[in-house]
Amino acid sequence: ASLMKAPPQAAAPAAIAMAAPIAEPPVGTDIPATLFESGVRLLEEGRAEAAVRPLQAAIQLRPDAMPYHLALGTAQLARHRLGADTADAAQTAFEVAARLDPRSALPHLQMGNLAWERRRWSDAQEAYAKAYARDSSRAEVLEGLVAASWYAGDFTTAGWAVREARDRSIETPLISRAAV
Repeated sequence: ASLMKAPPQAAAPAAIAMAAPIAEPPVGTDIPATLFESGVRLLEEGRAEAAVRPLQAAIQLRPDAMPYHLALGTAQLARHRLGADTADAAQTAFEVAARLDPRSALPHLQMGNLAWERRRWSDAQEAYAKAYARDSSRAEVLEGLVAASWYAGDFTTAGWAVREARDRSIETPLISRAAV
């Protein structure tokens, strides 16, 4: 009897036990944050479509987290740029992010970028103006405001934004060209 070996199935419980930490995170793990970080990592790798699912899961667990909605909107904007019909989903995510943190410029900046992509110049101008009201130090906000105002035919605002950028020592190629 001592020469008998255990049947092959005997190894299965050890393998299952080893897999358990992967299936269930350790106690105290911030699951929404882990999902968010996973989504952001996928987005940074250029895998916007794959980023959506963990970001949506994070939002299901923490619907009050502005960065989660902002990242989801950014993923949907990236998908839109690749031809997917996700512009409305991006807009909704940015609007929720803006409501959750009314002082943040980032949701408005992204709404401006989305409106720009959609060639909605007045909407872009309005979003960049709201971003500027929240953070006047960001070059991309003033640059967006200059360009969107120009395309919207609002040369007064475009000129004001160029002067504002110059007064703040913000120089970008677009602002320099618009100042000529």
